[in-house]
Amino acid sequence: MKRGDHKGPCTSHRLYHLTCEEFGALLAAYGDLCGICKTRGSETSHGYLAIDHDYEHGYWAVRGMLCATCNKRLGRDNAFSPAAAAYLADPWWKRRLAELGLSAEPLPEPPIGTIVAGRSHYWYRTKRGWMIAHPNLRGGPMTWAGLNHALGPYNIRIPPKTDRHYGMLRERGLIASGVA
Repeated sequence: MKRGDHKGPCTSHRLYHLTCEEFGALLAAYGDLCGICKTRGSETSHGYLAIDHDYEHGYWAVRGMLCATCNKRLGRDNAFSPAAAAYLADPWWKRRLAELGLSAEPLPEPPIGTIVAGRSHYWYRTKRGWMIAHPNLRGGPMTWAGLNHALGPYNIRIPPKTDRHYGMLRERGLIASGVA
């Protein structure tokens, strides 16, 4: 699925760390039917299905597609019916990780001086925690658990030491030249 081949703006599924292609695969997996009551998306009050995610794991942990009524009733893991319990027992994100050959467990935390890349940003590890590696973005340190919660296991990668961000951080004195 290309950008614009689906209803709604791409920003609605990017919040959940889904590309347009992944969003298309998610829609296809649910056949445009609510994951619980099987109402067709076009027949809902909004005219489309909502992306549902697992609050415990983060926005990246997309459970599936729901109509607004089931999404509201489900809340935070409230299995209000046998169909809701079945839906919660088999979330899309776990199937997706299995397809990619990845574990749902967080990666082990890399050593100080390491850079990790997410979807669109880089972070570097200091003694205080994980800092965003962007000259125009600010923010306090993030924990490794927080970074995993924000990005998910398949959105975190450790770029090679030749990545330009290592050089940028060395030039700014944020990491030692012998570390990276």
